[in-house]
Amino acid sequence: MEQPKYFKDIKHPNYVCLLKKTLYSFKQSPRIWYYKRHQFLINKGYKRLKSDQNLYTNHNGNHILILVVYVDDILIISNAVEHIKMAKEELATTFSITDGGPLHYMLDVEFNLHSPNNSTQLCQRKFIEDILNKYQMMDLKPSLIPAVPNLCLNPDMAPKDPREIKDIETQPFREMLGSLRYLVSCTKPDLCYITSYLSRLM
Repeated sequence: MEQPKYFKDIKHPNYVCLLKKTLYSFKQSPRIWYYKRHQFLINKGYKRLKSDQNLYTNHNGNHILILVVYVDDILIISNAVEHIKMAKEELATTFSITDGGPLHYMLDVEFNLHSPNNSTQLCQRKFIEDILNKYQMMDLKPSLIPAVPNLCLNPDMAPKDPREIKDIETQPFREMLGSLRYLVSCTKPDLCYITSYLSRLM
């Protein structure tokens, strides 16, 4: 790090500026934002899970308040509506927030809330359609099972011809598998075996 071109301290040529306020696009911004948010939640009585650094809980008698944080998006969950309102008011005292209302969509997952039986359905239809469109597979015929029965693949089956190898290298197999692995972790556990099996061949 060097002093700015037109601002040099002759007495202290090795001194550099101290960053007092972070701005977007600065490398320090995410770290400062994380620290500030973390300290705020801890001071308000929240406890961070050791198993998940982005999940905070706050117990108050029979009521529990859960905050799931993803960068600058916060999902608030509680068994008492008044606690959700309280959490929003507390956050608004320190941060500029936008209330997105009831949860419907987050991180490529659709949330369908059913009030009568107090249940929630998770769906990734849009994410799946985006994957199919991205890799031009919308016109393929659907299958009832995620893989061909008794499928057996091995590295010896890889193409040997230079033209075929060059063509294979241009295919986004890793990106496709990455998308499938995200589906597995959220709403499609039935794809776990075939995704893991194909990943071993990459």
